[in-house]
Amino acid sequence: MKKYAIFILSFLFLFTLLHISAGLLLTATYTPNPTNAQLSLPLTQEVTFGDQSQIPTLLIATVAATLAYLVPTKWGKN
Repeated sequence: MKKYAIFILSFLFLFTLLHISAGLLLTATYTPNPTNAQLSLPLTQEVTFGDQSQIPTLLIATVAATLAYLVPTKWGKN
């Protein structure tokens, strides 16, 4: 039960950390396209939030699960 708790807590922590890091990276590298701004000159009430993320959530979850699997092997041997 102790290994399971360590795994779940480390998975949730690492998944959240990697998701926030990916969001910060995508936000930092985003450059708006000025030609799209000119196309919407007659102002509309439609809001576009951009493209989908280039880093899929499944990849982030896989990396977080792998790292969370390794945490109990290092700390769970006590």
